[in-house]
Amino acid sequence: ELGCGTGLCSLTAAKLGAQVTAMDASAAPLEMLRMAASLQGLRMKAVMRPLEAGWTSHALEVHGRQQLLVVAADVLYTEDLADVLAARVNEACAMGACVLVADSVDMYRERFESRLHGVSVVHTRESVEGWSAQAILTKAPACGTQMLH
Repeated sequence: ELGCGTGLCSLTAAKLGAQVTAMDASAAPLEMLRMAASLQGLRMKAVMRPLEAGWTSHALEVHGRQQLLVVAADVLYTEDLADVLAARVNEACAMGACVLVADSVDMYRERFESRLHGVSVVHTRESVEGWSAQAILTKAPACGTQMLH
C-alpha cells in the first residue's frame, strides 16, 4: 500500500492472508500500523518511504515476481502527489502489477489520469449512505489492472 497512513487497506489484506508491505513517508502512522498489526497477530512489513523515492526495486526485493496488487487510497491531495503517484502506477503497470487507487476528494483526478501511460480509464460514481466516491477503472495490458479513484 502506497501512502498507507494508518494502513486500513494493509491490515485488511493481511487479515485475508496477503503478504503485505505498507509504505508511508511519515514514521508516526507506520508505528500505529505496526502496533495495530501486532495486536491483531498480523504479519506485514511497514516501510518509511516517500512516493518520490520510487518502489519498484523494493517491491521486487520483498515480493519477488509473484503477482503484486498495489493500493493507494486518498493520497491525491496535491498536484505533486498526483504526479508522483501516476509515476508509481506507471511503474507498477510496467511490472505487471494490478493497481487500485481510491480517492474521495477528486481534486487532482484529471491531472493524475493525464500522466498515466498504457491504461484505459472508465469513470463511475457511487454513493453509500450519504458518502460519494469517484471511481476510475483502468485496464493495463500486463494484467488487467483495475484502479478505483
